[in-house]
Amino acid sequence: MMCNKAEIELYLSSLGSKSIVRISRDCNQFSWAPGCQSGWACSTPEANSLANNSFENPVLSRAENCRPCCPGFFCPRGLTCMMPCPLGAYCPLGTLNKTTNLCDPYSYQITPGSNQTCGSADSWADVITTNDVFCPPGHHCPTTTQKLNCSKGVLLQERCHW
Repeated sequence: MMCNKAEIELYLSSLGSKSIVRISRDCNQFSWAPGCQSGWACSTPEANSLANNSFENPVLSRAENCRPCCPGFFCPRGLTCMMPCPLGAYCPLGTLNKTTNLCDPYSYQITPGSNQTCGSADSWADVITTNDVFCPPGHHCPTTTQKLNCSKGVLLQERCHW
């Protein structure tokens, strides 16, 4: 379920784009695996098989055994694999907010009428662009899935501004 180099490059190359969807082998206009949704990932047909892979198309086919993204990882919309959240991020398993229909603490929705549940984070961002996956003010995050309140009297640093 972990992204390979080609999938990570596909994700990174799309960060400056306004398009949210990355066109990949399993997530395109002809095919949309359940793992293409934000916060979800899938397995390859055979764990060690690269039979469907080629030098021209190094993105693996992943459309089997789709499930919510694991805590501590992020699974962007349009890719069916997981990437580890960076150090300093807070990426717990999301919970469905019945009022907003969003997966808290993230901003994505699960597909209405599907049997999907909230997964983990769906994006990674730099601190200048957004704070979405970083540890929130008033807390410290010793791991990517643990958020602890800061002790009374501890100075909390604000977001960096360049």
